[in-house]
Amino acid sequence: MTYEKKKNNTFDAIWKGLIEDLFVEFMHFFFPNADDIFDLTSYEFLDKELDEIYPEEPGENRRHVDKLVKLKLKCGGEQWLLLHIEVDGRGGIKFGARMFTYYYRIFDRYGQHITALAIFTGKQRKRNTPDRFVQEVLGTRLEYKYNTYRIVDQSDDDLKANLENPFAQIILAAKTGLLSGKLSDEELMTRHEWIFSALDKSLSVRKKLSVFAFIKKFVHFSDSENNAIFDKKLEGIINKKDNMGVIEVNIPSARRRGLVTTVG
Repeated sequence: MTYEKKKNNTFDAIWKGLIEDLFVEFMHFFFPNADDIFDLTSYEFLDKELDEIYPEEPGENRRHVDKLVKLKLKCGGEQWLLLHIEVDGRGGIKFGARMFTYYYRIFDRYGQHITALAIFTGKQRKRNTPDRFVQEVLGTRLEYKYNTYRIVDQSDDDLKANLENPFAQIILAAKTGLLSGKLSDEELMTRHEWIFSALDKSLSVRKKLSVFAFIKKFVHFSDSENNAIFDKKLEGIINKKDNMGVIEVNIPSARRRGLVTTVG
């Protein structure tokens, strides 16, 4: 397996783990009125089904994560909706066509309402992060428009105001990662103090580990000593008492199990 393939597999695993472990928080962050629309006590990830609908091509080096979630609606009966989530680090002119391909294959299989969200994690220009697919010929026009979220465009102040939601912490960490090389180690550490204070709250250990793994993926200190300081701060947060008593997390062991990835 090539280094690039391994790196992409790590990217996939971390994002998929985050969405699964913090799905309710994910919904509250990206759909603020989610509680009014969905029964968030009942949802189902359709990973196997999505792999059948859109299998990976042999030799394909993906740089995106896709999830399909079945959500019950609160309006009664057996009504439900499918949420297609796409996390992408590249974008490109073919992105909209891929989103539309997902849409028609999912609709063909389930015949249900579908909403889609594309989260762009890189520094792509806006023209490479399209929010629709359009095709028109001889008076026939097709337009498929979907929700998009560009991490690089998000306001630090807005994210800091919402840090009680772990996904705001994740987006802030991802945006900070995009600034690596432009900020000094001191500036990077200062930015992450906001995340430390938010992590030191009543999240479960599992959720803290998910956020920790993600932050480590995107934090790059030039000085190895600062990496050690950063690890110790996060380790101290994760090892604190919660309502179930003292839970100790061995971070090196977590790294070996793939829960935590060291960068730098």
